[in-house]
Amino acid sequence: PEAVLVDDEPAAEERAPLDLAVELATANDPTTLEAALAAEFAAETDPGRRALLQHELGHLLQRRLRSEARAVKAYAEALTLDPLLRPNVWAIRRIFLARGLWPNLLKLLDAETKLEELPARRAETLLEKGWILEDRVQDGDAARQAYREAAAAAPGWLAPLLALERLCGTEGDREGLAEVFRLGAATAADPERRLAYLVELARLGPHLPGGTVEGTLAQLEEALPLTNDRLGLLEVMGDVAA
Repeated sequence: PEAVLVDDEPAAEERAPLDLAVELATANDPTTLEAALAAEFAAETDPGRRALLQHELGHLLQRRLRSEARAVKAYAEALTLDPLLRPNVWAIRRIFLARGLWPNLLKLLDAETKLEELPARRAETLLEKGWILEDRVQDGDAARQAYREAAAAAPGWLAPLLALERLCGTEGDREGLAEVFRLGAATAADPERRLAYLVELARLGPHLPGGTVEGTLAQLEEALPLTNDRLGLLEVMGDVAA
């Protein structure tokens, strides 16, 4: 007669609940998981997959093993393998933010900016860099440059223009404000927004070095085709002339 192979391993539903609980707990043990990730990383050859494994290791070290120093090393290794693995970059950002490591964070943002191919994402990174420089490092000039670069990377995006306008307004920089209004008027897709920038630029014009009422009125004439409220615009022109 043919030999009958018998599986000595009982089916899951037949095994004692305690045995199942011990097995699941062991499989979910962070030290066991760390060893499994290390073994998989050693056997992996694809750079993208290796980066993902290192990121997973960093997350395990940070969240479950409470070893932030080792986690940072794992995240850094993942960063060298894939600089644009976003969950990994965000994990490093969170650590730098929590520790207030602003120079480190700025270097990370600079690296992202250089490697990012999508203009919209590059603009977002530059805007974040500007916020850090302005709010945490208190370097207004560097922040202003970051906002300018963000606006250039995504023409017509309102966020960097608003940040630049706020910063220049806080510092009383009229020439900087004029730059914002000119840039906004040149890139605004919405006629009403373009009109608003032109009006603000006109109001500011006479107060700028070399600014004249005549030049400002000429700028307002450019705004006339953009509005049906000719009377309101004429009132602005009258205020400027006065």
